[in-house]
Amino acid sequence: MPMVAAEARTARNVAVRRARPDDAQALARLATALGYASSAEAMRLRLQDAEGAVLVAIDEEHAAVRGFAHVQRDAGLLATPYARLRALVVDECARNRGIGASLLAAAERWALDAGLHELRVDSNIVRERAHRFYQRHGYGEHKRQCVFTRKLA
Repeated sequence: MPMVAAEARTARNVAVRRARPDDAQALARLATALGYASSAEAMRLRLQDAEGAVLVAIDEEHAAVRGFAHVQRDAGLLATPYARLRALVVDECARNRGIGASLLAAAERWALDAGLHELRVDSNIVRERAHRFYQRHGYGEHKRQCVFTRKLA
């Protein structure tokens, strides 16, 4: 699988790198703030099992994780393999500083390095601010769909 540069310079005073186990607490905090409740231990386990790349944006001035992105390869019988952005979260206190754009660019680089020439993003219908963000970065709406779930015993 492709590697992201050990560390890439991005938005002012922010570096993007691969997530490490010691980032789990910050990732859990960010996921919870977005509405996906998680503990540090659960996030640490998910990081171990994550396919693709989990990237973090580090605010160098405060040595703090300000956002993360998870991108992975997706393939099936109905489409040519592509990259899927599974998550992109920026800390509320750090928005509008280019961090999301830096994470998105790093995810795109990862996809290209993996030989994937399409990046797909799923975004909840209620996240209109996120939709505008993706549109500003050249993404167009492809389709709308319903997601059905069933808890299995």
